[in-house]
Amino acid sequence: MQIKLLTYNLLFNRAKGGLKEVINKYQPDIICLQEIETSEGNLNQFIDHEAYQLADYSNCFVKKHQIFGVATYFRTQTLDFKEAQIFDLPRTFIENFLVLLRGFNNPRTVLKTEFAYKEKNKKICIYNTHLSLHAFNSARGKQINETLADLDLTSETPTVITGDFNFPYGRKKLQNLIDKYHLQEATNKIWYTFEQKLFHFFTVRLKADYILYRNAKSIQTLRIPLRSSDHYPILAIFEI
Repeated sequence: MQIKLLTYNLLFNRAKGGLKEVINKYQPDIICLQEIETSEGNLNQFIDHEAYQLADYSNCFVKKHQIFGVATYFRTQTLDFKEAQIFDLPRTFIENFLVLLRGFNNPRTVLKTEFAYKEKNKKICIYNTHLSLHAFNSARGKQINETLADLDLTSETPTVITGDFNFPYGRKKLQNLIDKYHLQEATNKIWYTFEQKLFHFFTVRLKADYILYRNAKSIQTLRIPLRSSDHYPILAIFEI
């Protein structure tokens, strides 16, 4: 059985344009979104497609009096939603400072969702995360390690960890964590997932988005050329 997963950072909800076309073209079974505005109205209307439902969401941070987070949608024709779990990640120094300054600031969170493939009732587990931007890699490393520590390494359930890791350098540290938890990377042949122009002529390209997996076979991974956000949508196809 094959399953398609799409991950996409929406640039504070501004990258809705073009997403429906991507969904119609590639028909992912699971859609993991980051930097989505998490009001009930927006979440229910964001994916204007009758074939998909919201599994769950979690809040991550506040920006200009709006709350943003991560959300996971699924294709009802192929999957049944089973359960969701949300857990907090360690705050960075800057995030702790914002708590003192503003009096509030949600910690970064991980949204863990479990589905069953309708064809054979085979389960799959998805972690949707958005790690801290304003931080050193040591802080993000702690967030990744805490996320991966939730994995049950004795389980044979296909598992995918995806999202915006904000980890553009220090690959060796990330690779050590990937190896520690017996994971593989579906995005290992994609060299950049983030692109932004500075001063109208200098282009910055970084790899910020990852798809890690275990107990599955990676068939294909694509960087989709949609420029509605400073991140590209990434589609991965797995055999489970």
